[in-house]
Amino acid sequence: MDLYGKAYHSTPAQKERDRKKEYVLKKHYKLKVNRFNIDQIKNRLNWCVGKVHEVTDGPRKSLWQQVGEVISGLYG
Repeated sequence: MDLYGKAYHSTPAQKERDRKKEYVLKKHYKLKVNRFNIDQIKNRLNWCVGKVHEVTDGPRKSLWQQVGEVISGLYG
């Protein structure tokens, strides 16, 4: 069983739902959607956080450090 979403987000129905959600976020809220797969999160967490920083102009690093610690704890 894929606990991380790949199987769930790979179905045609879910792909369509994800596409619709992205459209709403972009059109109505002017938000950019970036998706990270579980391998990127587990093996390249700093890169993922860096991508988020690029898009958000560097959110509070202390918050992202806390998120990184929680995620690292889950997969470490």
